[in-house]
Amino acid sequence: MIKQKWLGFWVSVAVAVIPALLWVSFTPIRNDALAKITALSALSLLSFLIILSGRLPIFEKLFYGLDTLYKAHKNISAIVIMLILAHSSLLTFKYLQISDVSAFKFVIPSTEIPLLLGKFALYIMVTLVVLTLYFKIKYQWFVLSMRVMGGMIFLSGYHALFVAGSDLTQNVPLLIYMVAIGASASAVYVYKSLFHGSFVKTYSYKIISIRKRHNVFDIVMSPVGKPLNRYAGQFAFVTFASLGEGNESHPFTIASASTDEHLRFCIKNLGDFTNSIGQLKVGDTAHIEGPYGYFSFSKIPHKKQTWIAGGIGVTPFLAMAQSLPTGYAVNMYYCVRNKQEAVFLDELYAIADANHRFNVTAHFSDSAGQISAKTIHSRSSNNYLICGPQSMMESLKTDLVALGTPKQEIYYEEFAL
Repeated sequence: MIKQKWLGFWVSVAVAVIPALLWVSFTPIRNDALAKITALSALSLLSFLIILSGRLPIFEKLFYGLDTLYKAHKNISAIVIMLILAHSSLLTFKYLQISDVSAFKFVIPSTEIPLLLGKFALYIMVTLVVLTLYFKIKYQWFVLSMRVMGGMIFLSGYHALFVAGSDLTQNVPLLIYMVAIGASASAVYVYKSLFHGSFVKTYSYKIISIRKRHNVFDIVMSPVGKPLNRYAGQFAFVTFASLGEGNESHPFTIASASTDEHLRFCIKNLGDFTNSIGQLKVGDTAHIEGPYGYFSFSKIPHKKQTWIAGGIGVTPFLAMAQSLPTGYAVNMYYCVRNKQEAVFLDELYAIADANHRFNVTAHFSDSAGQISAKTIHSRSSNNYLICGPQSMMESLKTDLVALGTPKQEIYYEEFAL
């Protein structure tokens, strides 16, 4: 599993390095070589980001889960911006060596269309990355910003091909590579933006029950036609037809057993889109895309496991607990602030009563403080599955490793937009 997880990383590295290798191999080296290479690598990675956004099954498998793919997407976005800024800075420095006036003319808006479009794409991408990484924005605005950023592939491609001094048309292997990856990205972008994934296979479900438990909506749906096959711990993208929201889909973990044809989603009211969940009614239709993810007890080689759930991070474990076959021994820690927030505790206790090899411990941080690695650590052979707030997962992982747990024995749900 760990080796497979690295495949996505190495493919990303190859996407960034191939343009540099092709440029060095088939283009005479000049003093602006590094500036050209950073631009080509940035454009190649930007194209790769757009391709990844298509949620194609091959890339989920490559990154071993859509959750890790999204994390890679975020990291690659930051690298793209750094490469573009490096490209711009290196060229500015080149003109600065000629004269201050030359550098100033390069920085300000230009009358040369390819150069102007390149600068415009840079400003737009930097602005959107800062907004999405450092500010909390509404989901629909996040989706729109990603589409705008994806659209920069056309401006960047035009800039790369036609800006003065471009070497692309003189380097056939490089041109073929850049056109191929750029065309693939453009196709994915047009498909996702104009057709909104119309050809993606979806499953129709009708809501048969809605229950609000504290600040969590517990929704159960029955299939209209063929049910969704999945394994416990996976998530799906859900579109509630009655809510509108621009027909945007939202990712939620499936909380029902893998053998149950019904789908159950436990959605915490966190504001924004989740505020509208209360408007749903029994009989409303939902369209399901998926399943996605590799976070599951069934994907881990060892059958002795420790599960740690933080808050609404309990949802994949609800599905797993109901799906446990014989032979597994599981200790689960359900971490919430107080008993009022432990809305699924009685359900987990009932599962534990029926399966003596599944044990549940409630941890209330208001009275006991934050759960520590020492509390859950086992010196015997074990595997840890963690799902909850990012800070909790990272802290437990760091402390478990410090206590001697190998990194490859710790698994956590990394999915976050």
